[in-house]
This record gives sequence, C-alpha cells and structure tokens, in this order.
Amino acid sequence: MDRTIDDETLIAFLDGELDESALDRVEAALPTEPEAVRALCELQRSAIAMRAVLDEAAADNLPALQPPTLRPGWQRVVAVAAMLALALTTGLMIGSYNERQDLAARQQAARADEAIGSRTLQVALENNISHATAEWRNPDSGTTGTVTPVRTYLNAQEQYCREYEVTRAAVDGIARVNGVACRENTGEWRVRAVYY
Repeated sequence: MDRTIDDETLIAFLDGELDESALDRVEAALPTEPEAVRALCELQRSAIAMRAVLDEAAADNLPALQPPTLRPGWQRVVAVAAMLALALTTGLMIGSYNERQDLAARQQAARADEAIGSRTLQVALENNISHATAEWRNPDSGTTGTVTPVRTYLNAQEQYCREYEVTRAAVDGIARVNGVACRENTGEWRVRAVYY
C-alpha cells in the first residue's frame, strides 16, 4: 500500500508547522498507514539523536529544540496505529514452523553480532587513536565489521567524547553508521547519538 503522507509532511507534523486542515488529514490517515507510522517513528528518532548531538556539542548560541506538541488524544492515535503496524508486521513474520526456527536463528545471530560489535566499539574507543580501525568477525554468522574512532574532544561536562564510524557487512548487505560516545566515570563509553 502506498503512503499518502510524504516525509516532508511528517517532518512538518513533528515540528508543529501544519495548519489545522493538514493536521487533521495527517491524524486521520496515520491509523491506516503503518508505513507512515514507521517513517514517523524513524524521523522522531532522528530528531532525538540530532538534539543529543547538538546538546553534546555545547551549542550555547543555538536555540533549544522543542519537542513536538501534539493535540490531546494524539497519543491514542499513535498507540493504535503502532499496534496495528506491530500486528501487521507480526502477522507477516509468523509462518510455518521452519520459518519461525529460521527467524529465531537469525535473531540469535544478530544478537551475537551486536555483542561482538559492541565489545569492539568499547575497545576501539578506549584504545585506538583517531582513524585507527578495529575489525571484528562473527565466525558463526559470517558477519564482519569495523569501528574507526574519528575525532576526540572534551564535552561541556569535561568528559572525553569520540565521534566514530561503524561498518557491518552481512548477508543482507553493508551498513554504515556514525555516532558519538562519551566516556563515563566507570570507564565505559556510552553512545550519545547515532546517525546514518
């Protein structure tokens, strides 16, 4: 099913820039368009990540970003639309017994990939100089990846922060992600923002 709400309209919706009639159209259409709900969630996650990056960069001279203001009752519409999207996605994913087993194996492999990648990220951020790449490989799934710290700086809280690039190559393709992580007092690097 094609979306009737484009990304530009969804961004204007999140920013509170739609006039009353456009706002009514978007609110009426979202419960019937799971793809638009997914896009709205992605855009909202991007806005949150961008806010974190801007806050972390100590941008004192920039105006603060305000969360979108939603009309009363909107949370219920989003909840219903999200439940419909989840039900649709779940229904499509549930198939024969073998398909479920395959899905469980892929999920387990993805969790293992994530754990190996996260450990590599921690080690690279702690030990590698900027532009020195750390590589990782999951022998069970064949997935490989790299972590490259790019820049190091002190944030406003006097924590060391590092920008980094991550790649992941698996059977489903190659993904590239950039992020920012800051070193906590415990010595652990906490990811503050991820952007694509």
